[in-house]
Amino acid sequence: MEVTWLLTVFLVPLAFLDRDYVLSEAELAFIDLPKIALLRTLAAFIAVFWLVEWSFASGRHNGTRLDLQQFRAGANRAFPRWRVTLFGHPCRWVIAAAGLFLASTLLSTVLSTSFSVSAWGMVPGQDTYPAYTVLAHFLLFAAVASHLKTSAQLARLFGAMIFMGTLVSGIAITQHFGIDPFNLLDPVDLSQATSTLGNAVVAGSVLVLILPLTLTSAVITLERRVARGAFGWKALGWGLVLGIHLLGLIFTFGRGPWVGAIAALFSLLALFLLFAGWRACLKGLLVLGLAGGLCFLTLATTQGILLGDLQAAQKNAASGATSEPLEVVTGATNSRNVVDRFTSVGGAVTGGLSGRIVIWRASQRLALQRPWFEFEDLSLPWLRPVIGYGPDLFKYTYLLERRADPRTGRLVSERYAHNYFIHKGVELGALGLITSLGLFLVPMGAGAYLLVRHRRSYSIVHRLVLAGLLAALAGRFLEQTTGVASVSDLAITWVLFGAFAAIPAIMEEPPAVQDPGRLPAHTQRRRRPAGSRPTMAIGQMWRPAVAVALIAGIGTLTWIKTIDYPLAAVKAREGLDQTRSGQLPKALESLAHAESRAPGVFVYPALRAAVYSVYADGAQGNREAECSVTGDYRTCLARKTVLHNREAAQQRPLDWRPQLALAQSTLALASLVGTTQLSSDATGLFRRVAQMDPQAWWRWEMLAAAYNQVGQPQKSLESLTASFSILGDSDEAANSFLIQGIARRDLQQPAEALAAFDRSISRFQRLKDTSKKRPPAYRSGLNNSLADAYSNRGAILNDVGRYHEAISGLDQAISLNPNLAIAYNNRANSYANLEQINHALDDYDEAIRLDPRLALAYYNRALAYTYLGDDQKARLDVGRVAELGLDAGALLESIEEAKNDR
Repeated sequence: MEVTWLLTVFLVPLAFLDRDYVLSEAELAFIDLPKIALLRTLAAFIAVFWLVEWSFASGRHNGTRLDLQQFRAGANRAFPRWRVTLFGHPCRWVIAAAGLFLASTLLSTVLSTSFSVSAWGMVPGQDTYPAYTVLAHFLLFAAVASHLKTSAQLARLFGAMIFMGTLVSGIAITQHFGIDPFNLLDPVDLSQATSTLGNAVVAGSVLVLILPLTLTSAVITLERRVARGAFGWKALGWGLVLGIHLLGLIFTFGRGPWVGAIAALFSLLALFLLFAGWRACLKGLLVLGLAGGLCFLTLATTQGILLGDLQAAQKNAASGATSEPLEVVTGATNSRNVVDRFTSVGGAVTGGLSGRIVIWRASQRLALQRPWFEFEDLSLPWLRPVIGYGPDLFKYTYLLERRADPRTGRLVSERYAHNYFIHKGVELGALGLITSLGLFLVPMGAGAYLLVRHRRSYSIVHRLVLAGLLAALAGRFLEQTTGVASVSDLAITWVLFGAFAAIPAIMEEPPAVQDPGRLPAHTQRRRRPAGSRPTMAIGQMWRPAVAVALIAGIGTLTWIKTIDYPLAAVKAREGLDQTRSGQLPKALESLAHAESRAPGVFVYPALRAAVYSVYADGAQGNREAECSVTGDYRTCLARKTVLHNREAAQQRPLDWRPQLALAQSTLALASLVGTTQLSSDATGLFRRVAQMDPQAWWRWEMLAAAYNQVGQPQKSLESLTASFSILGDSDEAANSFLIQGIARRDLQQPAEALAAFDRSISRFQRLKDTSKKRPPAYRSGLNNSLADAYSNRGAILNDVGRYHEAISGLDQAISLNPNLAIAYNNRANSYANLEQINHALDDYDEAIRLDPRLALAYYNRALAYTYLGDDQKARLDVGRVAELGLDAGALLESIEEAKNDR
């Protein structure tokens, strides 16, 4: 199959496949496995195609001697578009720009601070910018640049992209009106149509590229002579297609793509007027006017019927509730409005750019200062401004310089700089910034040069094509200054780059090529005499041998790094479903199979660790087979959890999520085993997590809480200085004050502890009072935290003998969180100190019912039984205390003292 047909066939599904067909769970929801697999497989096909061409392009050799002249002739036949001198034509500069960009990416990858991430991606198969994906895009570009030779081939590529844009727009329109048969909408914002791209901004980015090509194709069609009356129907048909594209773009509600599309269409009409004549411009205006009329009619008649309201009506219908049509329409006034959104474009550009300026400032600090994590030294620090951190490392390094949004005070993690060029400047350094700018500026400059220099020698069709390509890239350039590049739009962009590089071949297309029946004499194949067989000299055999070896390597790499990932994802999905249904042994088998197929995906061992945590919780009475035959079931499960979390953390050493999971599981194991080394390892991991994102106060709070848990309250206070330096005395510091109070309590500083708990309670209470509009989960978390503060304050009040005040505060804790076992234990202590032993026993019993592993409750209940003279029950509790790891000897001494006092 000719390679441009291959591209045409694969281009439509490349943009149409959705990211959520395989997985839609947690971190895996962002893995565009089908599209990435298709792109990389297509790149492998192109590489194999070239190798086959190259292996049979050598012609005949005499004997075993390699003839250099014949070698060059064979190379020219295999790669016809590369034999023109690179700088012999302005469009050849595009090849140089693309090659330099690829070289800067590969150099940055080789010298990356994390080679595996830069080579294969944060999660292999994810929609990001590792070297593997960049190489796949470059091969797409090279295939177009080297094999696109005729207008017919270019027309096929344009047709494929226009058809794909119609599909994307059609789905976006149906989604806007409440019809989402494939369930592809973003659950976070149902008012934005995402089409099949999984993201509204990405869908808009694709349409920005396709709109100028559609209008260009329409004008080219209308420039041809047609039968009387056919002109109007053609104009109407193209107006309908362009109108569908415009409506799809409108319903994505992406202001960045809107600005890019407006710029692209206006620049296209201006280029038509300047270089194709006023007639071509009028035809473009006619088609655009028809499309605009279709959009106006659609919006005018359906403006009140928006997606969110229709879906709400559908939910009411499913639940049996009724709602009047008028309620649906009037309720739409609170939904996203096209006119309001459009009029806010200027404000978004001149204002805060939706928070992007905050991201760009942090990116600037990364690019200029090149900070790195405290727990290790930055390699090649003197070279980092030139080569960057490495592809796909923006997400990790951004945490070092991110700041809270000045308007909301929120810390937002970003995987992209929301500016393609700034993003490349951080990841690839100055080389990446320059070469990424060159990718756009070089073809736009070359196209403008050709239009000016050859405005009279080129045919009108060629001038229209050049104008369309220029407008598409101009709109893309503007859109990418605030946008995010993804698989589909990047693939189209690289195809357009390749089309620019192939412009000389298309412009110089000989008349004979247009007529397949008349081929030039030098291109006609010579027929072999009947009965003769081709022969290959020994000296020619090295080419097929090398080609076979390379094809085998490419096939193996593609299978391991591409095909296996969707297959592994299917097994992981099975594992998730099995975990939810309680089939834990089968879930472990499925996840182990997924991990064996895709060993670089850290999510799979992390999910296996999560299954062992479910075992430890005792859900549905399941017991893990291997640990059931060991002496200590819970310790065995804890060790397995740590083992798999460590595997995930080793695969992604700069990602805080697997590091945090490892820290938490190591701390849990340390609490069971009680070794100093494990406690030190756990706190070291918590410190590492905090240093990965030094502006996130809650990570310093977790470190401080871990120090409290392992009995190092002084280090806890030292860690809290970081969180207080960020939060100050604000209400958000409530949890920091809570942890500070616990550390002061452990340091035997009751007055300071009570003051810290009082500060914590007052701040939690203010947060609670202002959280009425927050989600229920947030309000529930506040109640639990406030209950913890009251409970700890009650424990201190018990220590200083203020028992009645302690009971009052502990009543508050229990009312806020009736399942807080330690609050019942603390209130029982208050009753016991007031010699209300029966009340104390009731609370001890409730604490043990809520948490059967709360050793303190057994310890204290044993003393209460002793005071009541029930020594047999006291002995049972002593045995339980020993089983749970507390010092039973100290308890026995206290029991003997109690016996003497009763």
